[in-house]
Amino acid sequence: MKPISVVIIGAGNRGEVYATHMAKLREQFQVVAVADPDPARCENIRRLFGFSEDACYQDWRDIMAQPKMADLVVIATVDNMHYAPALQAIEKGYDLLLEKPVAQTVQECVDIALEAQKKGVRVLVAHVLRYTPFFGKVKKLLMDGAVGEVMSIAQVEAIGNDHYGHAYVRGNWHNEQESTPILLAKCCHDLDMIQWLLGKPCRRVQSFGSLTHFVKENAPAGAPKRCADGGCPVSDTCPYNCLDFYYAKQGHVVLRKKITGGIAKGSIPTDEEVMQALKTTDFGLCVYQANNNVPDH
Repeated sequence: MKPISVVIIGAGNRGEVYATHMAKLREQFQVVAVADPDPARCENIRRLFGFSEDACYQDWRDIMAQPKMADLVVIATVDNMHYAPALQAIEKGYDLLLEKPVAQTVQECVDIALEAQKKGVRVLVAHVLRYTPFFGKVKKLLMDGAVGEVMSIAQVEAIGNDHYGHAYVRGNWHNEQESTPILLAKCCHDLDMIQWLLGKPCRRVQSFGSLTHFVKENAPAGAPKRCADGGCPVSDTCPYNCLDFYYAKQGHVVLRKKITGGIAKGSIPTDEEVMQALKTTDFGLCVYQANNNVPDH
């Protein structure tokens, strides 16, 4: 059977992960083009499949300006850049693998669904938890009636302090206006799992929470703006000390790459590169004095 031809839009962490898996399944998938503002990220994917350098684009619009060149488009851009490329890809007749969240508003989600229906293309949202053995087993037990009638589900998004501090206080999702509200960015997994496990449509959603812990009022007395500035009175015990979290040589190699751009370059960052990032980017900020506004409970 002819492999499915693929265009990847967004060659960051998720885009690269999908490309890597497809490279292991070459009889089923063939990536033929990639778009990302970072040339190094494009080159990583190009090397996996050996397509021409001419098929590396810095802007997804350049791909959409051309005749349809593949069967499937993977959209793995940042959260607030899903809607426009999704609509244009649908208009071109591409099937989509669309990273979650689908879009940022109800209307945008409806637009994508209606356009896909009108054009007769398929849109698969990357709610990957559905495909894990654990949740697959839970789904089967529920559908088989093994636990009786389901009256309630307690689905907890246990992000963990390391990941929360990295992504939602210091990282790409630290500001709802610049990225996506945490209910969409992270808890869309939980909303999807509840609906999928029950096999029933959602009728009503209520959301409430606030930012209470990672605020300047909770900063230890005398704590500097940046961990690397030195002199923090709790540096030896603080679980969010960025020097321990990113700079220490034991572990966190992937995170060291993320804060320095090492993932795009395919290289392991030096201590000097990591320290420079901690002195100049939000990843080096004290978590109680960061630029975050995302609810932490």
